Amino acid sequence: SPDIDKNGRIIILILDSKGYYGGYFNPVNQYAASMTESWGYKSNEAEIIHIDASMLKDDYFNHVAAHEFQHLLYHYRYGFTDPYWEYHDEGLAESAIHIVYGSNYMSRMYYEWDYENKLRNGMSLVKWNYADFANYAQAYMFWTYVAGQLTGDIEGYAKIFHLGAADPKRVDRFLMKELELGFADVRLNCLVANH
Repeated sequence: SPDIDKNGRIIILILDSKGYYGGYFNPVNQYAASMTESWGYKSNEAEIIHIDASMLKDDYFNHVAAHEFQHLLYHYRYGFTDPYWEYHDEGLAESAIHIVYGSNYMSRMYYEWDYENKLRNGMSLVKWNYADFANYAQAYMFWTYVAGQLTGDIEGYAKIFHLGAADPKRVDRFLMKELELGFADVRLNCLVANH
């Protein structure tokens, strides 16, 4: 498990992001400072999750903490990947909320209501628009559907996590092996089921 500072702890740093983000995880902190300095970055050499102070109300803190913790685990397992497939990592981060709390009603409701008409107008699952919550909701609904088809429980999410850098071709082969359906067919079935 990730523990660069060998203290058995994860730091949750609460700060004021001035509305810029709800939370984030900086993978640079999981590397030795001697290594990251050569990249032009400073490492804190600790497992740190940053959460905006405004998230301390309602269920937001719990959701952001689960989401960012998944990023910590994902990056520890796979490191920096090029290309980086956000729909996999961010979708699993939204799924972590489901795993911990039994559902992710925020993503589900956002997907259901499609407040900005992005999803119903054909927003891509794979081509990511950074910081656009419609992407997060859509990726959560897709991976949750796939997890349900794989095992019907949280073990399905584990199989998805173990895909690694999940480019669409790799996902297609995985789905063909596991479900005997390709990526496009599973995506279509997901859309129909969610409708």
